[in-house]
Amino acid sequence: MAGLLTAPGCSARRCAISPGRAGAGWDYRAASESATYSRTLGRLRCADVMSREPISMQFGTSLNEAWELMRVRKVKALPVTDRAHRIVGIITQSDLVRAVYRAVQPAG
Repeated sequence: MAGLLTAPGCSARRCAISPGRAGAGWDYRAASESATYSRTLGRLRCADVMSREPISMQFGTSLNEAWELMRVRKVKALPVTDRAHRIVGIITQSDLVRAVYRAVQPAG
């Protein structure tokens, strides 16, 4: 059997119920993980983990430049901005890999 244990602000976690044992109940490891979440992430704010000097790339930047910027700055995604510095999208390493994959696939 399986049940669900939820913690405030996080997604449901699956927990095993131990049938047939005395004192059977929720898997206490999952309950402990929930308590850990409450002690750590529950107190953090975006300002605690965000980049202080964010980087972005402008719409129209080449994929080679985007890849190099991600590699040098060790990030997996970059916001894409227009000329007025408004965010118009995001590009990820996965987007770049897909673009390369499509480029090397034979037509047809």
